[in-house]
Amino acid sequence: MFNSWFHIRLLSRFLQSTLEGVSLGKPFTYRKGELHIPISGCNQFECLHFSTQAPLPLLNIEQNLPKPKNRVPILTKIEGKHISQILLHKSDRQILFDCNKENEYLLFQIFGINGNVFHLDTNFKIIDSFKKATKASVPQKTDFISQDNLILDYNLLLKIAADNQDKTISQFLSSISIPIYSRTLKKEIFFRSKLNPSTLIANLRRNDLEILIDQLQNILNEISKPTLAIYFSSPPIFSLISLHFMQNTGYENFNDLYIASRTFISTYFKWKTLTEKKKTLSRRLETSIFSLQKKLNRQIKDIKNLPTADTYRGWADTILANLHKIEKVTSMVTLPQMDDTSEKISIPLNLKLTPAENAQKYYGKSRHIDSSRKNLLLATEQTRNSIAKITSSFSAVENATEIKHLRKIEKELPTEIPNQNLSQQGTIHLPYYKFILGKWEILVGRGARDNDVLTFKVSRPNDFWFHAQNVTGSHVILRNPQKLASLPKSIIEKTAGIAAFYCKAKHSGIVPVVYTLRKYVWKRKNSPLGTVSLKFEKSVIVEPFNPKKH
Repeated sequence: MFNSWFHIRLLSRFLQSTLEGVSLGKPFTYRKGELHIPISGCNQFECLHFSTQAPLPLLNIEQNLPKPKNRVPILTKIEGKHISQILLHKSDRQILFDCNKENEYLLFQIFGINGNVFHLDTNFKIIDSFKKATKASVPQKTDFISQDNLILDYNLLLKIAADNQDKTISQFLSSISIPIYSRTLKKEIFFRSKLNPSTLIANLRRNDLEILIDQLQNILNEISKPTLAIYFSSPPIFSLISLHFMQNTGYENFNDLYIASRTFISTYFKWKTLTEKKKTLSRRLETSIFSLQKKLNRQIKDIKNLPTADTYRGWADTILANLHKIEKVTSMVTLPQMDDTSEKISIPLNLKLTPAENAQKYYGKSRHIDSSRKNLLLATEQTRNSIAKITSSFSAVENATEIKHLRKIEKELPTEIPNQNLSQQGTIHLPYYKFILGKWEILVGRGARDNDVLTFKVSRPNDFWFHAQNVTGSHVILRNPQKLASLPKSIIEKTAGIAAFYCKAKHSGIVPVVYTLRKYVWKRKNSPLGTVSLKFEKSVIVEPFNPKKH
């Protein structure tokens, strides 16, 4: 019921008893949508605070006047005016400050984010306004009252009901003279009367209609002698009565409107901050689990597609057992199998190597496959553990009751979880990621279009260019300012490892990578984004290397 007509009605009475006779200072703003009006002559309070800022627009009175350095004067002509009387609009959320005994007025339209404040002359013409309004409209002076009566005319309501048979109960309540802006208040009326808000008036029995009117009058009587309460629901609810439909929800009662309002504002913003943080963390967790699940599927596929080490080990054993039968220069040899000499197998050979060296090459491949399988199985287990850990964080996020609990959860999350809170506004887009390994600078393209920009506009002719072989991936540039003809093997392998990490085959145990000088890379006409041609390239087989962890 915060900012409802009934709340503003109570607020206007509180302000009348507190501010009558006080003097207005020079209003100012220092944040968008917020207005501060200094007051003097009031022992307890120093400032009126009006805000149209989401998520909780408000008009409130403050004990301390803010003193920002960047204040901007506004509505300056009301300075020095004295408040004679405070009036309430009879059916709308507006409060009128009568200044200097009907000489001038200050009108607060408390419409949420569309609210405004107007300085009016004695004829109710606009002198100035807080927010520029192209279609500004103000009500008649006669629409404002100092006293009201929340007693319903029983017979009039019966007549309104008879004239609105095609309306629902909810629509009927909106058509009576007393405004029902609050969704909370409507819920309470329906709960107490045990009626469905979508029921047509035509379908109500006479007894049902009488119960509805009686319960509405009972609630209005309670509002006339309000019981201030904050219900700690989600979101928190500010109420002027005891809410029967929330009897199982924790609450706190207050005797003072000022304290109740301040407590509610603080409670609401704590809830809002907590809720937004929960949403942000939940999105991060969902994104991370989705990414990790894709990673796990690729790892399982890589394990399934990994050749068996036994094949290469068998070839090596067969070659060594038949060295005397193999010609020194041949690219393919057919030999009897070790376990069944009646069967023969064909084994490819490298012409540049001796038969014994070919056997050692296949032993090396066998060991490498065994190592890759072991590493992939370990990586798969780590991915499964990460998924389980992040999944368990969901319940912790949901059950968190304070921001500090969420911060602790966030601090314990794996570093690879993306932080979606980081604002991208105002940042300059670079077509590459930049890493420093020792004295070497390495640039990694962010995408296909960025790859072209990096290769042909950012890099220099004598820089070294890397790319995973026969697979989609980033262009990787190793800066070479000294124009060296060759580089240390260690930096070549590290850079190739980065190219392997930023490619589609990054979850494989080993990845072949080609590299050459940038000046030997060119782009054919009309070729797709990121697609290039090259010459004089060399290749190296490496394990993917994540530069962010080093």
